[in-house]
Amino acid sequence: MGGRGWMWGKRRKRIIFVDLPSECVLYVPTDPRTVCLDDQSKIVLTYVELQALKLVYLDNLTQYEAAMKMGIPRSTLWRIIENARRKIVQALVERRPILIARSERGEC
Repeated sequence: MGGRGWMWGKRRKRIIFVDLPSECVLYVPTDPRTVCLDDQSKIVLTYVELQALKLVYLDNLTQYEAAMKMGIPRSTLWRIIENARRKIVQALVERRPILIARSERGEC
């Protein structure tokens, strides 16, 4: 396994291609009595998760096509979509704000 650059115990970082604007967006439920805007109450949806949802559900690409466009394996795309759907449903059911940001930590 010499020339391939394999390192045991470490995963290679992949570059994921995202074709969305880079500003943060906050979606807040309309009932102000139920909204708490502290950091613990927000559900953070990353740009990568939003891009995966857009490609599959709005652009009507197959998972294979969307994965190819983002430069990731189809299994990774599936995990990203499952995670994003869970977050959106949780935010809707629990009436929590959704922050669309660069990373899970809410960085813009």
